[in-house]
Amino acid sequence: IKFLSRMDGIEYVKNEELFENKWFKGIPDVLVKDANGKILKIIEIKTSYDLPSFIMSLKKPEKQSHVYEVMGYMDLLGCKKAEVVHCLVYMPHGIVSFEEKRLTERYRNLELDDEVISERLNKTLSNMEYSGIPDELKIFRRSFEYNKVAMKSVKMRVTSSRKWIKDIHD
Repeated sequence: IKFLSRMDGIEYVKNEELFENKWFKGIPDVLVKDANGKILKIIEIKTSYDLPSFIMSLKKPEKQSHVYEVMGYMDLLGCKKAEVVHCLVYMPHGIVSFEEKRLTERYRNLELDDEVISERLNKTLSNMEYSGIPDELKIFRRSFEYNKVAMKSVKMRVTSSRKWIKDIHD
């Protein structure tokens, strides 16, 4: 959120409020409001684990789970516009260390040579470092508008899924 704020020149604030209705509940990342407090747009931020996954997110259509997530938020909040914003931000040291340890253990279990392990780790860790990439290339957005027909279908599926789960429970 800090990175997006800096890039957009707007001080976004992480939304902490849980919203719910008959069909959905969730906590959208950022709510853009007008001066009267009306929600104009919902921003859902996605961060990539590494450079290859960021590039793949850019090249592929948006994941359906992300689309339905923002559609649900729009339904919850009566908002007609949303964005899924993908950001390439540095991984916290703890995550990088965890990944290094996890891969080392995995490669050792596969009985790979230390040299091969070192090469693979270096490649993976270099994909988590982005100092040579300009900030404007570390972000891309996809805009969505509320789709009444799709949401009617989703709500019907939620209702039938709940009935199915209840029937199984009973």
